[in-house]
Amino acid sequence: MAPWPSFAEIVPVSATEGTYCDRLLDMIVGKLPEHPPFFPADATSDQPETSNVAEMIREKIFHLTRQEVPYAVAVRVEELTERQHPACLYIRATVFVEQESQKGILIAKGGAMLKQIGTRGPARPRGILRNQSVPPVHRGGAPTLAPDERRSVSSGSS
Repeated sequence: MAPWPSFAEIVPVSATEGTYCDRLLDMIVGKLPEHPPFFPADATSDQPETSNVAEMIREKIFHLTRQEVPYAVAVRVEELTERQHPACLYIRATVFVEQESQKGILIAKGGAMLKQIGTRGPARPRGILRNQSVPPVHRGGAPTLAPDERRSVSSGSS
């Protein structure tokens, strides 16, 4: 018969009742080695800021167009820079749609829908972007996007 391995401590736990689970967790954490942080203390995400901005724009599109534009919209942030005069975060983005008919819905008469998308308040709480003051969006036509291209554009890899 093989000898029992040596243990620092034996802790009987009950997952259904939660007995001694906190004690076991404290013991495990106490045994883990220290490691420097993987991200800066002020980081709010492991994604680039352009991904957060693209998702905010997509959320505004879904909110403002409701059922008219399906979830087949992708956004690529082309430029994201802080400007001094006026002090704002300048965003230039391209919105991709799956069907030609969706372009008119997103642009609307005289670019009214694009203006709303670009000028409405932040879709997320403050703190995600460096500066919440964003100027209006200016864009020509929305390019169409094949369904298999959607993922690469949204992730910024295209």
